[in-house]
Amino acid sequence: MTEWLTTIAMKDQIWGLVKNKIPKEKVYHLDEYDEQHGHCVLRLPPYHCHFNTIEMVWSETKRHYDANIKKTSSTATEVLNIWTQAIERVIVSHGKSYVQHTERVILSAWETENCLTLKLMS
Repeated sequence: MTEWLTTIAMKDQIWGLVKNKIPKEKVYHLDEYDEQHGHCVLRLPPYHCHFNTIEMVWSETKRHYDANIKKTSSTATEVLNIWTQAIERVIVSHGKSYVQHTERVILSAWETENCLTLKLMS
């Protein structure tokens, strides 16, 4: 009946040994490679989809798919064809404007961040 106590104690002991071996921060090999070649990776903050162009592309692609899948019998070939059409349509017609829009959003965020930083520093 006390076997579960032993098990929990063992898990705590194991965790105590393991947690010190886990790096404090994730190390990405691509980041190290880029650094060696004079580049710095700037990551998007989590949960800020407005900074990510692919979110707009994905949204429009899904809308195109949803609107057109209803007109088919949904065979594997038809599904693949509709996804292919959706992706090609979005990339050709709106891809560049989505990138430009995202760049404006990012620049606006940087300006806001700089204003806030200046206010906090003064």
